[in-house]
Amino acid sequence: MTDPEKPFRAVAPYLGDFLAARMLATALEMGVIDALPATRESLARRFALAPRGLDLMLGLLGQSGVLAGRGGAVALTDAFRTALEWRDLIELRLAFADLVLPDVATLLRPFIQDSGEFLARSAVFDLFRYDRAATPSPEDIEATRRWVRLTTGLTRYESAGLLALHSFAPGAHVLDIGGNSGEMARALCAAYPGIQATVFDLPAVCELGRAHLKDTPEAPRIRFAAGDMRRQALPGGMDAAILKSVLHDWPDEDACRLLDAAAAALKPGGRIVIFERLPFDLSQPLGYGDIAILMFLHHLRGPALYRTHLEKRGLAITAENRITLDMPFFLLAAQKP
Repeated sequence: MTDPEKPFRAVAPYLGDFLAARMLATALEMGVIDALPATRESLARRFALAPRGLDLMLGLLGQSGVLAGRGGAVALTDAFRTALEWRDLIELRLAFADLVLPDVATLLRPFIQDSGEFLARSAVFDLFRYDRAATPSPEDIEATRRWVRLTTGLTRYESAGLLALHSFAPGAHVLDIGGNSGEMARALCAAYPGIQATVFDLPAVCELGRAHLKDTPEAPRIRFAAGDMRRQALPGGMDAAILKSVLHDWPDEDACRLLDAAAAALKPGGRIVIFERLPFDLSQPLGYGDIAILMFLHHLRGPALYRTHLEKRGLAITAENRITLDMPFFLLAAQKP
């Protein structure tokens, strides 16, 4: 089995310093990284770089360990060349940080006060508007597309953490609640050729998910069911139900109601699998690539609430584990009588 932590460890050193990380994003966007190795003169000509601008780029990328001089040429370090295996993760985390930066720069006071002003003015929370995904109309699909792309990219790597911590029955039918574009379901079906999956999410999200999966080998085993998990019963008769990065979106009472709905969707003996970020350790330094996780600051919970609620409803806790990806995650699994 591959190490799900490895991609996050590999890219982390290049996402810490703000200026160096932004310069890396710029070098990737311009194509400078793809042009290496090259001489300083050829880089200046090809990308129309001013002398001091070139010095700044090479200086920052050298300090962060991206570049090194080799035989008169500028080249990638061996460590960064290895990290480029996960270029999409680097670009995704930088894009997410760029999205969050204006909120951090201009709304830090209302953010730490957890006030309504932050929610009203936040660009990030305005992007993640579930009410704009309520229909499969072209307008709702377009409004939803950007955040679905971001969450799909995260799930591509986070799903490996869930699969490393929990095994599924080979022929199970699994319900992925709030399963977004189906990327988690795709990873599950790729790992277990006999599994079938149903993704339950909002209508616009389901339309984007069908398009995302249509050319994948796993698509025939994944169906999308459109609805609102807060107001509608979930598809039933399931062997397992996954709640990945879903429960933190909701207050305690709503999260517990969603657990009840997930349990109702299970066959006897079926399992609920929760995979969520843990509240992060604020004594540890945060780099530029980490600022996106600040948006979860007031919303993350440990497993205690979910464990207690499930046990009160008669489910037996079968697993509780942790793993560190971009930050610590926990997995909690419970079995229905």
